[in-house]
Amino acid sequence: MKQRIIKYIFLTVVLGFSIMSFAADKNSNLNKSKLIMRTINHFGIPTTTPQAGEVYIDGLKVHLTDFSKSANKIEFLRFEEGSWMPKIIQEVAHIAYEVPNLEAALEGKEVIVQPMEGGPGLKIAFIVEEGIPVELMCFDKTVAAPASAY
Repeated sequence: MKQRIIKYIFLTVVLGFSIMSFAADKNSNLNKSKLIMRTINHFGIPTTTPQAGEVYIDGLKVHLTDFSKSANKIEFLRFEEGSWMPKIIQEVAHIAYEVPNLEAALEGKEVIVQPMEGGPGLKIAFIVEEGIPVELMCFDKTVAAPASAY
């Protein structure tokens, strides 16, 4: 039986938890040369309720909470009418993974938001896997990380 996504998940206890998965592209069997390591960064949950500490991102027409201040790495997203973000992102929770190479991680994927600037030294894109949105994040290690996500 062919699977669209093949994942191996490893749990590690380091100041909470870290989950890494390895995803093969949808057209391949487990081909080790095409595996991309992913590390969970946060979980995004759409809401219609204003949240404490949310900030407004004008270009996306969304209010966001800072997942780096959440014990469970949760980012609440409250979209305004007319946001250009795909409906699936506005309505379905997403998982955000850090990847070492964004372009390689997007190969063979169903891309719903093309790569864009996500902050200083950060490029992000969204894909759909297993029926849900997945955010892929690639940090430029030469740029100092900000104190908070927003």
